Amino acid sequence: MSSENGFFANVSQVIAQPKQFSTNFFTTKKGIVLPLLLIIASIVAAQVVYFSSITMEDFIAFSLRGIPAEGYDEAAAGMRMMSLNAMMLITAVSAAVFIPIVTALISVYYLIINRVSGTPEQSYGTWFSMSLWASVPMIFAQLGAIVNVFISAPGSLAPEQLSLTSVNALIMGREFGEPLYQMFSQFDLLSIWSIAIISLILMANKHRPVSAVIFAALPTVLMLSATAVIGG
Repeated sequence: MSSENGFFANVSQVIAQPKQFSTNFFTTKKGIVLPLLLIIASIVAAQVVYFSSITMEDFIAFSLRGIPAEGYDEAAAGMRMMSLNAMMLITAVSAAVFIPIVTALISVYYLIINRVSGTPEQSYGTWFSMSLWASVPMIFAQLGAIVNVFISAPGSLAPEQLSLTSVNALIMGREFGEPLYQMFSQFDLLSIWSIAIISLILMANKHRPVSAVIFAALPTVLMLSATAVIGG
């Protein structure tokens, strides 16, 4: 089987048959380059579509909503020194850099859990691969963001409103400035899918179900908690 065929078979399995994917995760090499590129490409595509739908003034207005009136003009003038295309390029480059870094840090967390839990030892590369493959369902969030841009009026969506599957979009309906708006906007329900995949993989490595779910959910819980404390 070619690497490309193996890759697409793995993508299909992690989405449609996550339990089977998890069961053989430690016995078959999954690879990291293609899923990493796919995740980055989906984020970049969503951002390109989004920035193509707004003007620089829209972006400034969204970015400076929390700025006091007396500092707004100066901050807006500073932002106007860059073009919208430059902002889009910065976002794309940030995604290409941010995703591997976050994946690397989360992989260290799972490596430590593996070493202290008494479960069969796996390499750092294995946990890096797991973190990437468990993120594959989040590609659907990026596809949903693209759809959201196409069905919304130009300039009507703030960056945090792109997701169609966030808790705020589907359940809470909070407005900017209301309590926990940022946290509910950042909490995408598709992340539960990713947590489930990680839980299954941890269980395949001899973790008990309860501990597997706790360890799988903890990074997301901590990130959302930080968002709630910092951004509300």
